[in-house]
Amino acid sequence: MAEVARKIGQILVRMGHITQEQLEEGLRIQEQYALANNRKPLGRILVEAGYLEERYLESALSIQRSMSVVRRSKRRRTMK
Repeated sequence: MAEVARKIGQILVRMGHITQEQLEEGLRIQEQYALANNRKPLGRILVEAGYLEERYLESALSIQRSMSVVRRSKRRRTMK
């Protein structure tokens, strides 16, 4: 799970806060921003589109950050 769920969109889908279709639409919108030389975080796009409440984004971001800390900690142990 850690490898897939580290992406915010997959975390939100797994938590049941957005559907796979909403994620795909958000990614399409994000790609349009990128083509226009703009960068916009997926979570912000999903909130602005009305697919996601801010509080659920914050919760998912917290989970994403904690997963990142766990991965770094495991990596350090294996390097010793």
